[in-house]
Amino acid sequence: MSSPAPTPAPPPPTVPPRRLSRGRKWLFRLIAIVLGPALVLGLLELGLRIGGYGRSTAFFLDGSKTEGPGTVIDNPQFGRWAFPRGYERTPAPVPFVMTREKPAGTCRVFVLGESAIMGFPDPSVSAARVLEVLLKARYPTTKFEVVNTGVVAINSHIVLPVARECAGYQPDLFVVHLGNNEVVGPFGASGVLGSDSGSLRLVRANLGVKRTRVGQLLDSAINSFGSAERKPWGGMEMYLNAQVRESDERLQRVYTHYRQNLDDICTVGARAGVPTVVCTVPVNLKDSAPFVSAHVADLEPKGEAVWQVVFDEGVRLESEGKHDKALTRFQTALGMDPQYADAEFRSARCLLALGRPAEARDRFVRARDLDALRFRSDSAINRTVREVAAARAGEGVILADAETSFAAASPSGIPGEELFLEHVHMTFAGNYHLARTILESAAPVLDARYMRADPAAGPLTERECAGRLAYTEWNELKLAKEVREDLLTHPPFTNQLDRSERDARWAAKIKSLQTRLKEGGIVQAVKTYQAAIAEARGDWMLRMNFAQLMAEIGDVDGAAEQYQAVTARLKHGPSAPYKLGVLRLNAAKPAQAIDHFREAIRLDPNWSEPYYGLAEALGTQGKIEEGLAVFEERLKKEPDRAAVLIGMGTYLMRADRLDEARRRLEEALEARPGNPMPHAFLGDIAHRQGRRDDAIAHYEAALEAKPDWPELRERLALVKAR
Repeated sequence: MSSPAPTPAPPPPTVPPRRLSRGRKWLFRLIAIVLGPALVLGLLELGLRIGGYGRSTAFFLDGSKTEGPGTVIDNPQFGRWAFPRGYERTPAPVPFVMTREKPAGTCRVFVLGESAIMGFPDPSVSAARVLEVLLKARYPTTKFEVVNTGVVAINSHIVLPVARECAGYQPDLFVVHLGNNEVVGPFGASGVLGSDSGSLRLVRANLGVKRTRVGQLLDSAINSFGSAERKPWGGMEMYLNAQVRESDERLQRVYTHYRQNLDDICTVGARAGVPTVVCTVPVNLKDSAPFVSAHVADLEPKGEAVWQVVFDEGVRLESEGKHDKALTRFQTALGMDPQYADAEFRSARCLLALGRPAEARDRFVRARDLDALRFRSDSAINRTVREVAAARAGEGVILADAETSFAAASPSGIPGEELFLEHVHMTFAGNYHLARTILESAAPVLDARYMRADPAAGPLTERECAGRLAYTEWNELKLAKEVREDLLTHPPFTNQLDRSERDARWAAKIKSLQTRLKEGGIVQAVKTYQAAIAEARGDWMLRMNFAQLMAEIGDVDGAAEQYQAVTARLKHGPSAPYKLGVLRLNAAKPAQAIDHFREAIRLDPNWSEPYYGLAEALGTQGKIEEGLAVFEERLKKEPDRAAVLIGMGTYLMRADRLDEARRRLEEALEARPGNPMPHAFLGDIAHRQGRRDDAIAHYEAALEAKPDWPELRERLALVKAR
């Protein structure tokens, strides 16, 4: 008998589909909207990096390929991230080599700031270098490594990301000297190096996007359809029309951004567990007149005419030495227009001449604060430094009040040319004084960590530091010539009311130094360098300077030896190979020169000088067309066309191809009408071709642009006499 069929199992209960709430649907949609593009952008960023597109925006680069395993080096292209597109060659960091891992027994100090702390125009004797000498002398059992991260024209917007990078390399101390470029630097109120967006978040977002390869690709794509002009770096002349008055509402945003950035830098130090020394920023008050004085906006033309009569009367009386009467006129003028910076500056000079230094200092400070070209830290900047330091004192922030200490070290309490080269950059005495102020401020913390040589002994003197850094009268003369010729004879310095008096002082200083060097100063300078190098054989900056000194006195072999020592210690630096090329070219060894110039080009393909040297060396070998091809190639890439055209012109002059040279120099004049060099060379060509009147006209045009050119005056006199 068959068994009954099994009873089929009942079907499983039907579960109704779960319905998403309206909120969840929108959440998933939002995730898809955000994650989708983020994933695409992330993959694109990864692909661009793997493919080698773009450039690193980091301050520190891996140095293993050039300087050896475990090293990091400076990024010479760092400025291309920090500054707007179009400046093909921008300011770069001071070259350095640093181990990624800090050696045992080492105190690593990072110095943060702009050109003043960088030591412009000669970083080899910067305050950072002097500080390192002072630290080593005070704590001889500790190895000190002071890394100078200062760069020309940057400001707190750029220094903050640099500080964050520094925090990843085992710092022991941060030193911050920062404030001169807040208005004129990137995203400052002047608008020259990036527009003032009004929002700190937007500034930081902008910089963050520029750090990515996707951002660089987008920037390149946008500019390929636009008309972004390639232009050379123009220094302070770029700012002539970028005036910002004290009453400008944008200044308050600058101060707010500066405070937040400085506070965030202190936070970086606190999180890294290291003390942070923040410096007030001293400037030249007495011997640097305002760059631009601006009238109050509501001064009517009739009122301005009356004001001008009163002001001019004060100027006349001051020039006659009648300071009391001149002061009365200037005070009357300030009553009519309290915003005119030059009136405050002239009042200050009169007060100083009348023996009233305290009142004079207040007027000098006021003149600085009213200057409409704001290249100097003002009262608000230094007030912010003091307030931030006071608020963060419990977190390891230390105030180094350099503004106060500079005043105490200056005649009448008013800093001037004793401590400054021009408006903000310091003399060796100024660098020493700043370094000593930093040391004394940080000493309580450092003394608790490191063993002093002699607790009763004071710091090294300025003269002792100068000896260890080989700062000699030869260096002082080289620096004086550079400052006078490259800065003080160009705008905006030529706009200052005290330019004539200043130029006379610098001319006398240069003449005095030249005399002393002829009377034994050169011999002493050589001895000083030899002693300094014997004590610091690994110091490439000492050797670089010594090589230049040896070349100048005609010791070619000695110079070459020092340059080669530099290349062994700074393998990624192009300067020493370039200098070796120049040395060999001048010694009539063009084949060796070519090798050195090509090495410099390999190390820095964007630097034009080695290309010009290469062209000259090829021309010396009779390869004129090859040399011209080098110049032609630079014309396609170098934004400063005038510089290339002047180089081509002089090259063709030496090849006796005068008509071609003249055409190139005339093109240079079109590219940069105010440049005296094309006029000078065109005068030489006209003289050689017997065109006397043309030669005179060109020489006179060159001298009009550069009156202090004695060699050219001699040429002009010679042509006129003939």
